[in-house]
Amino acid sequence: MLSEKKAFTLIELLVVVLIIGILAAVALPKYQKAVEKARMAEAVNNVYAIARAHQIYYLGKGSYLGDTEINKLDITIPGALDSSWSQNRIRTKYFIYSPDGAGNHYFALAQRVPKGSAGKVYYIYILPAEPQRVHCYVYSDGSATNIQKELCNQLNSKGFL
Repeated sequence: MLSEKKAFTLIELLVVVLIIGILAAVALPKYQKAVEKARMAEAVNNVYAIARAHQIYYLGKGSYLGDTEINKLDITIPGALDSSWSQNRIRTKYFIYSPDGAGNHYFALAQRVPKGSAGKVYYIYILPAEPQRVHCYVYSDGSATNIQKELCNQLNSKGFL
């Protein structure tokens, strides 16, 4: 008597692989958007904290800080103090934080660090004229993804993510 072997056919395996591929193609962009949105939300919170600390510094000292003096603020952002280019800024894995943006008199600034060492992506900032509103600027010649551009536009139009 022959024993009956139970196994999947090649067609059945190909159908399963195709279904998994389609699900992955749909889920990956949503996952990437959620990850970037979380990173941007963290930056927005840190920018608000820097802006508040910068306002407190101004009330106590009567002047604003330049972008080289983040270490003078009474604030703790997890990251390393970056002294490159003779500017003290806080550098995390994804952003560089400073209290002022190169003489533009921002209260706070977070610049997105791109993958690799070259390129510009976007930055999040608060202006003294609007201390309760966060703005986002995408570099036109940068390496911002469509997801990052979409989130920046959403932040600019709604004021929140």
